[in-house]
Amino acid sequence: MPGSRQGARAGVAAALKSEQPIDAPLIVTEVFAGLRASELRGLAWPQIDLKAKTLTIDRRADAKNKIGPPKSAAGFRVIPLPDLAVSELRKWKLRCPKTELELAFPSARKAVLSHTSLHRLHLIPLQESAKVKRAYSSHAFRHCAASLWIEQRVSPKRIQIWMGHSSIQVTFDTYGHLFEQAEADSAVMDAVQREVMKA
Repeated sequence: MPGSRQGARAGVAAALKSEQPIDAPLIVTEVFAGLRASELRGLAWPQIDLKAKTLTIDRRADAKNKIGPPKSAAGFRVIPLPDLAVSELRKWKLRCPKTELELAFPSARKAVLSHTSLHRLHLIPLQESAKVKRAYSSHAFRHCAASLWIEQRVSPKRIQIWMGHSSIQVTFDTYGHLFEQAEADSAVMDAVQREVMKA
């Protein structure tokens, strides 16, 4: 996931400088909330609480751009947002074209943004403009978000909820090696501390 992190970092930096006002809030939300592409594409303003700094996921856009509920009960969840995402969403809300579905990230035609357009018009060009060797997908950014949460010692149960996994086993099957690495890093630092404190 180091590569996807580089792509995420470069994508965010490029998005914040982009002349397309949709880019910054779109990419920042993608990277920090760990959403599935279908959830990002179906995201509506009533799901975004800028005061509470949260997203409530209760719908998604399917492959045919139809809005419907998440695939499973676990898909219904609330995800916290960092200040940067809140700030960019607040600015974008003032400029976002009004749509019947109250979409947060509508297409140029004021419809659901297709999966292809999300990548072709936003994710890939931003990473290319930042000279990323390989353009990463929204799925890679989702994994990047999870790895960053694990590094910050977020509990496996909270990560399961934020990611919308159907069980904790799915979370461990996908990210178990990262939890193990975080524990190993912590053990190393504890050992270093013990050595220092001995003296």
